Amino acid sequence: MVSIVVLTYNRIKLLTKTIDSILKQTYPDFEIIIVNDGSNDNTDKLKTAFPDERVKLFNLDKQNNLAKLRNFGVSQASGEY
Repeated sequence: MVSIVVLTYNRIKLLTKTIDSILKQTYPDFEIIIVNDGSNDNTDKLKTAFPDERVKLFNLDKQNNLAKLRNFGVSQASGEY
């Protein structure tokens, strides 16, 4: 399994395109871990638009710390890569 970690803050339109693109890939064994850094653009409700169980959304309070967010995302990953 491949784990894809995506960090986001107030980029719901771009994030939607990103998820759509990943879900259209032919390789099926992946998970998308989205780490939301306290967005106020309804990113926290994005999961309802993508009911695929491979899409995992984590809504955190504002961190302003990319390393901390990235480490959190990786800690949630279950993939080998």
